[in-house]
Amino acid sequence: MSWSFLWILGFFAIYLLLGTKLMAQLLLWAILGGIIVGLMIGQAGILLGTAAGALSFAALYRFQNGRQPSGRSAVLQ
Repeated sequence: MSWSFLWILGFFAIYLLLGTKLMAQLLLWAILGGIIVGLMIGQAGILLGTAAGALSFAALYRFQNGRQPSGRSAVLQ
């Protein structure tokens, strides 16, 4: 398994958790995280920083908004 496959898989998982409306903000956080960490520790840091930026956005969003159902889970309830 390559790093890029894991990176795409992680984004897909977060996409399913957060829904479509937040993808622009998620990508912005991920890109900023990738740039910041990449500048500090090099090319491998870009992937780590991107993942950290995306996960921090997801955690912050969930913390601010609670566990409100979105997407398919809202339809099921």
